[in-house]
Amino acid sequence: MKIQKRMIRNLEYINYKFRHLVALIVIIIVWLGINLLIQKLDIIPRFLLSFFLMVFFVSFSAFLIRRLGIALLLIIMSFIAIKSLPDLVGLGYIGLLSIIIVGLIFEFSYLILYMKNHLVSLDIILAITLSFASIPLWTGLLLSPTLVSIKMYELLNLILLDFFVALAAVLLAFLLWFHIRVSRLIVLFENAP
Repeated sequence: MKIQKRMIRNLEYINYKFRHLVALIVIIIVWLGINLLIQKLDIIPRFLLSFFLMVFFVSFSAFLIRRLGIALLLIIMSFIAIKSLPDLVGLGYIGLLSIIIVGLIFEFSYLILYMKNHLVSLDIILAITLSFASIPLWTGLLLSPTLVSIKMYELLNLILLDFFVALAAVLLAFLLWFHIRVSRLIVLFENAP
């Protein structure tokens, strides 16, 4: 009975308002602008900063909007709008499939964690960090499972790098959210009809 009540409460989380879609579009425009500025960097700093920004903006949107499916929607919209997402450059439909898998992993893990303990901020931090750290694994498995088994140590290094960068990005997004969550603009955004 308790699980059904929690599921019903979570299903009410899905309804989107027009302001949520406007917020997503604004986040993508800001993300695209910053991403265009960092394209002049060398390849390794550009990769790390692009990945950091990807996790930061997805986690900030999850903190801001707090609706089930919003991170997956942002990831898909950003994949279409931003052509230089890290780990996915030039992969086409395999990159889109990989990012959809990561978004679904985030949404399911967030839902499971939310049903367990209701610490929404901690749930978002854990779910985003773990799901985005798995991008190299899913991309590798979709491209070539045999190559993944041959290059396991290199893949583990990339997963660990993505894990720590994702953790830093989601913690920074949480700190920003924690600082501005009581500001007038955010309160108006959350309470608008």
